[in-house]
Parts: sequence; C-alpha cells; structure tokens
Amino acid sequence: MPDLSYLFVYGSLRPGAGTEWSKFLATASDFVGAGRVQGALYQLDGYPGMTVCLDEGAWVTGDVCRLHDSSATLLTLDAYEGCGPGDPVPHEFVRQAVTVLLDSGDTVEAWAYLYARETQSRERISSGDYLQRPMDGHAANSVRESYDRMAAEYARRIYDELQHKPLDRALLDRFAAAVRGHGEVCDMGCGPGHVACYLQDAGATVFGLDISPGMLEQARRLNPGIRFREGSMLALDLPDGSLAGIAAFYAIVNIPEESLPVVFREMQRVLEPAGLLLLAFHVGDEVLHEDEVWDQKISLDFFFFRPAGIRRYIEAAGFAIEDVIEREPYPDAEYQSRRAYIFARKTGALEGGL
Repeated sequence: MPDLSYLFVYGSLRPGAGTEWSKFLATASDFVGAGRVQGALYQLDGYPGMTVCLDEGAWVTGDVCRLHDSSATLLTLDAYEGCGPGDPVPHEFVRQAVTVLLDSGDTVEAWAYLYARETQSRERISSGDYLQRPMDGHAANSVRESYDRMAAEYARRIYDELQHKPLDRALLDRFAAAVRGHGEVCDMGCGPGHVACYLQDAGATVFGLDISPGMLEQARRLNPGIRFREGSMLALDLPDGSLAGIAAFYAIVNIPEESLPVVFREMQRVLEPAGLLLLAFHVGDEVLHEDEVWDQKISLDFFFFRPAGIRRYIEAAGFAIEDVIEREPYPDAEYQSRRAYIFARKTGALEGGL
C-alpha cells in the first residue's frame, strides 16, 4: 500500500455527521479542505458507501484531513470500517487510494474507504453529498407549529429582553456599524423581530426571516416599519451573494447538529464576498426536549453546542472567524445557560464540512 497521510472522508467520519468517530478523527488530524472524488454514493444501513464511478458528472463530496499518526489512526479506522486484519472477509469496505479534487483547485492522493459489495439493491444519493440531508419534514413542521402556538406569549416575554443584556447590545452595535452602508442584512430566525428592530435603530438596512407564520405575525405587529418574510435556513429563498450581513441570534437552537453544515453553507451562499455573520448560541452538550412551554403544548428539541465545534463548522462552510466571545447568563433576564457569539466573514470557496 502507498504511504499516504491524507484521508478523504464522505460520511460518518465528517465532522458534520456529529458522530463520536468524527470527533475522534478531528482530534487525530488537521483539516485540509473540502473536495470531491469521481464516484457514486449509496445509502446503506444508516450510513453511506462510495464506489468508484467514472461517469461524467458522477462525484462524491467529502473532505480531506491530514493524519497526525497515519499508521496508528488508519489501524483504528480499519477496525471501525470492518476491514482490519482480524475482520472476516469479504469486507464491506476496503481502503483504497483515490485522487481528490480540492475546492481550491489542487489535487491530492488520499486514502478512502470504498464500498465493496453490490449496489443494485441500494438507493443512490443523487447529490453525492451525505451531509446535504436537512431536517426531515416532520421535524421542520414541529418547529413551525410549536412556535406558532407560543408566538403571542413568546413576544410578550422576549421582545424587550435586549434592555437587560448589555453585551448583546454592544455586539449588535458592532455588527450594525460593520454592515452599515454595505447593503441589506437579515435577522435570521427573527422571532418577534426585536433584534431586527435594534439593528434598524442602529442604522442597518434589515429584514427578518422566520419559519413560523405566527412569529411573523407578531413581528409585523410590533415592527410595522420592517419587512418580514417566511423562510427556512435549510433552504434560503434568497439569491447568491445578496446580503451584506446575517445576524442569527439563537437561530440554530432547534437545528440538530447533522443539519448545521447545510445551514452554514446556505448562509455563506447568500452573503456577498466579505459578508459578515454574527451568530449567537447556547453553550453546552445538552439536548433538551420540551412538550410544554408557558402553558402551550409544543414538541421542540433545544440544542446546545460547544464553541470549538461550531467554529469548525463555520470555517468548513467558507468563513474566516474574526472573534469568539462567551459570557455567563444574566440573572433573572434569560434562561440560565452560558452564551457564545461568533463573528465570521465569508471568504472564498467552501472549505468543507467534514
């Protein structure tokens, strides 16, 4: 076998997969860049499999990492993929060298785990990208319906919250100053529109976007001078390069980790070159499920994230991180979780979403 230290991953080893093994690989390697391999991708039993395919337009999207200790890490991954020296044959996967075309335009030889069994009975993933699998329709509908139910009470309780959050106001002022005069900005996941209102008062040209018609009704009532529209961060109905900035305050709180690469790539797509993202989120590892909030029956999962992980997803989507800020919760003003804020600018091509 050739002596290679590069590995091309396309499924459960990509950081965007949110698996323990993707986290293991992140600690055992350095990210090189996003890329693609000529091939076909198939849905197996809860994970994908890639085969070599030279048909025109047949590509599998993935990412390349450079292994710190290739011998030891590959031995571990061979066992994980079921193709180690002690695994029964025939193996489901084989490790083989492939040529990867990086998004930068360079090529690199890398190891990849290829599916080694028949594919006739398997569903082909036409996009070639295993992470381009947004929340299913049921989950998205549950988010929409839950916020519709509690929209009026949410607006009553949350609309004035920025009065009690000096750091949040300072960061929004910084964002507004950076985008002022450069074009339109979006308050993404706007809820009742209080962030959009603050940004407009700070001099930004802003509109709000939310998945919940009920929330948008509240936003329009409370902010008659601001435009609001319905939409999903997973598939933004906005032109490429159309925004100078995006403010997304807790907009990813109901987005599962496996869908974050789609969200951040959509944000990157609609931002103009050097466009600015300000993202706020809850810090932690928890996933909280709520069936009732403020006496309203709902069904929502609330996701907390580690800043290092979110930073990696954002960088992989084609952003350069400018600043990461964390703070403890304000007593009596909000849910008592630690908060994080990331400023990031759109760079060039996507750097990947391992």
